[in-house]
Amino acid sequence: MEIASQSPLIAATLIVLGTLVASPAVGLVDFTDNRQSQGELGTGNVTVTEASLPSSAGFEKGQYGSESYYLRVPAATVTFERVTGRPVLNYKLDVPGLSYSRQSVYFVDESDSGERVTFKLNKDTLPPETFTREEYTGEVRLVMRANGSARVLANRTITVEVRE
Repeated sequence: MEIASQSPLIAATLIVLGTLVASPAVGLVDFTDNRQSQGELGTGNVTVTEASLPSSAGFEKGQYGSESYYLRVPAATVTFERVTGRPVLNYKLDVPGLSYSRQSVYFVDESDSGERVTFKLNKDTLPPETFTREEYTGEVRLVMRANGSARVLANRTITVEVRE
């Protein structure tokens, strides 16, 4: 018997054995990235040297005949001096005149220590009948959540324009 004719059988056997050995049922080998070793989500602490928020935001009318308006908010930045554990950062926009709120959630960890990190707000669309004015007052903020408490890192009142 030639080894070349046995290659498909050998390959199939190795794939089946590898799958069985790494499966949760057998559990002999774990190939997953275990980030729990860095601490549970929402625990830890941060020391921030700088946090900056945009001074304006807007809803821009879509192009090519689209009637929807698209949320445009510049990114926020945070410079972390030190991060322990895995705290949660919320970047949020509130526009009370529209009864509108949008939020993005980020998880930070020790690898962000000494880094300047950029955070973006999730995209959104609204129909044109939502708007009755050309501008609204809004508020953007960065909130760090860890160990069951919340701490505001930055807060700013902004103008939210509705643009054609």
